[in-house]
Amino acid sequence: MSEEELKNSHKKALKSLEGEKRAAVKKAKGMKGKKGKEALAAVEADFATKLKALEASYQESLASLSLESLNISADNNPGNAQEVSASDDKNDDYDDEAAARERKRAKAKKKRDRQKEKEAELEKQIEEENANAGPGLRKIELEQIQAVLTPLKLKVSEVDADGHCLYRAVAAQSDRNHMAIRSLCADTLAKHQEEFAPFCEYTNEISTFDEYVEKVRNSAEWGGHLELRALGIALGRPIYVYSVQSGAKPLAIHEDTDNETKMREPILLSYHLHYYALGEHYNQVVKD
Repeated sequence: MSEEELKNSHKKALKSLEGEKRAAVKKAKGMKGKKGKEALAAVEADFATKLKALEASYQESLASLSLESLNISADNNPGNAQEVSASDDKNDDYDDEAAARERKRAKAKKKRDRQKEKEAELEKQIEEENANAGPGLRKIELEQIQAVLTPLKLKVSEVDADGHCLYRAVAAQSDRNHMAIRSLCADTLAKHQEEFAPFCEYTNEISTFDEYVEKVRNSAEWGGHLELRALGIALGRPIYVYSVQSGAKPLAIHEDTDNETKMREPILLSYHLHYYALGEHYNQVVKD
């Protein structure tokens, strides 16, 4: 497996986990009172653990892949090994090193095989989720949003669904990458704590405003309306979000400000409930 294939597999795993979490959160929010809060906290803790395990597995596979590449490179360049052997006259040591590399390659192969099994299971799970979501939900939602965009000579342009979708969609319409947009959002939240802190959703894992800001800055956690408000302030641009829920008129964020801001090019996004089987998603909107 190449590094690109491993990266794509990781994206699919994140996408699946995102869908599972959205469904679990929705179910927990349907419960009222103390039980609802406890259920929501349990969901957050459970999926934080799952995300951590997924990232650890990805890093382990990436490290194994890098190790194998180094070993193959060494095998393809025996001149270096011979030079080292000749310099200290330790052919036995060299044989031992070759055997050790072979063991490492075998171990790396086992890890890759396990990863492929996980990927196959993930593919099956995604297919089942798509089937359960209904064949027409995504298409119907897209058609409804596009019906609003077409008269404006606009269209939906897809961004990756990896937990960074909101930030990627905004970054695509700026001169920054998605991680820089995350940092900008986090800085703005921290700077305007009094304005944003009362609206943060806290959990057992994220129980303070500082922890919330850190999550925005350095995790792959999804962004929402609160983060869009912060980005509108940070970028000094109005943001318009098209969705089925908003109807013919998009949700306007950071629009009612000074005239200078209103004159700047707006950031255009689309919000989808059914773009993926169980997960909410943001795309960018561009000129058709």
